[in-house]
Amino acid sequence: MDCKKCMVLMIKISMIAVVMGDNSKNEGLQKQVIIVGGGIAGLAAARKLQNTGQYAVNVLEARRERYGGRIFTDRSSFKLARGMEVDLGTNWLNSMVKDNPLAKIVSDGELEVKSAGSVQLHFPEKGQVYTGDDANKIFTEFYKITLQAMKKAADSGKDLDLKKAIQSVLRDEETVADKTLLSSVLESHYTMSLSGHSTQLFDPKKEFGWDTGVIDGFDQIVDMRTKKGEHTFCRTKETSTTDRGEQDKKQSFGVLKTETVIFDPPLPKGWKKTIESIGIGFSNKLVLQFNKVFWPEDIGIFTLVTSNQDDMGMLQTWVNLHRYVNKPLLMGMLHDQAAVRFENMTDNEIKENAINILTKLFGEEKMKDITITIVTKSKWISDNKVLGTTSYPKVGILPEMFDSLTKPVCPYIYFAGEYTSLEHMNTAHGAYMSGIRAADQIISNYCAKEPLKGKKVETSKEKTKKEKKSEKKKENQNGDKLKDEL
Repeated sequence: MDCKKCMVLMIKISMIAVVMGDNSKNEGLQKQVIIVGGGIAGLAAARKLQNTGQYAVNVLEARRERYGGRIFTDRSSFKLARGMEVDLGTNWLNSMVKDNPLAKIVSDGELEVKSAGSVQLHFPEKGQVYTGDDANKIFTEFYKITLQAMKKAADSGKDLDLKKAIQSVLRDEETVADKTLLSSVLESHYTMSLSGHSTQLFDPKKEFGWDTGVIDGFDQIVDMRTKKGEHTFCRTKETSTTDRGEQDKKQSFGVLKTETVIFDPPLPKGWKKTIESIGIGFSNKLVLQFNKVFWPEDIGIFTLVTSNQDDMGMLQTWVNLHRYVNKPLLMGMLHDQAAVRFENMTDNEIKENAINILTKLFGEEKMKDITITIVTKSKWISDNKVLGTTSYPKVGILPEMFDSLTKPVCPYIYFAGEYTSLEHMNTAHGAYMSGIRAADQIISNYCAKEPLKGKKVETSKEKTKKEKKSEKKKENQNGDKLKDEL
């Protein structure tokens, strides 16, 4: 397919999509497939379709500098970067997910991985540091409290706000660990601190399995889906709308939430209601290189627990990248409103803030003569192709509502993206699996098995024309009736 033609389609589409031409009458010819969006979901669909030998696949990507979506290994930040130290998007594998497809890709590609290591909790307000078994005991108690909150919601027969449900248990039940400490652990957790997260649809096992780092960088996983010559990448700057055609939507959820993407004909009401019932959260990453290592080299993750609201979500958790790449590097995590504020901070403000927080963690003595030599950071919230990082089920959403996202809107639209999967929402492997699902639906001619029962789907233009014709007919009928009365 001519790539100029691809670019025209991208200009008309305004979203990440697969547009498949119908060559069913031309037996023996490959069906032309255009995948708009080079994220992991789109690339998974592309590989699956192309492996059949029945499809000629082209991939469109709005970014001019890279593909991968929220998988972003920024190798321009450091000279001779190994990979993980510049993963500003996804960089962890979840070992608790059975048959994780990304883990298999990593294994098949012989990429080097390493466990996250032990966690150290710092509670400077009480002058306490918890390491090893002491830290594990705190996390185990917090896990049990979370299960109690989920049981409370189930017993009440009502869905509850997860954060409020956990706070309620903390307030009403006796705990072994300090309640201020446990409450701060809640606030430092990226997903569990989200406002309005459904308790009934929360899966705690999914949230505690992120324990394997890909040292070679997550971009290596993406590159394995895009071997040279297999896909043609067309890049474009501007996008708007698309005519009807069979499409596999892989649009960033943040962009979908803005409702700037217009479907014509309109999508079913159930689809819109489901999208409105899925929340979106914010996060960012900060990687700092120092003049030397000043933290315990054997610890994997450091977390600051505090009751100070100003510190919530602002670099509470740091990953010891020195364990992975043997460089004096720390990766700081930001979430919620702290991640939003972070994007408006200057590098000097970021350095000052980071030094203050690290001083709380390790003490003034350790921070003497420490300087930050390199700053690299993500800006996912203001990125107009992302506009957020976390999708999650809000209070009141029902599991069956996700059928409107996992099933195509026949005969034209197939959806993919991590937000379409309740079981694997907000995960890279969930995005990958959704692309495979959409490809399987296309390969199996899903929509041919789901006939429209003879009903023609009208575009808004056709609908308006029909309405005007109907109004004209009524006017004529009223005029004839008036003549008869006269």
